[in-house]
Amino acid sequence: MAAFVGALALGAAAALVLPPHPDWQPGQPQPCPLPGAGVYHHIDPASTPVAELYPLIISAAVPRPVAFISTVDAEGTVNLSPYSYFNCMGHNPPTVAIGLCHSATRPEGKKDTLHNIEQTG
Repeated sequence: MAAFVGALALGAAAALVLPPHPDWQPGQPQPCPLPGAGVYHHIDPASTPVAELYPLIISAAVPRPVAFISTVDAEGTVNLSPYSYFNCMGHNPPTVAIGLCHSATRPEGKKDTLHNIEQTG
């Protein structure tokens, strides 16, 4: 829709775009319009380098919402961190889950959020 509106705004002629499977009827499976449809790739997380898993995982949910997680350390220092590995898990009781990944560049591999949670509970 945005491309169509943009074309009209620029004074260009709008092109008629047909659906990828014009003979499709409701109730039938919708074939994938992408080339190579039906080709599956098997991935073994145990033997796949983390650098290759990261783009796969982050592309599984797009767009990725971001939550801001605030924690306080034992000395009272406040930390606010953006997390895209989070989700609402329930409303009664209200429950939010966050994924606390380890970082090779941090002491003990722990990011500040995890460190603060462990320190203060």
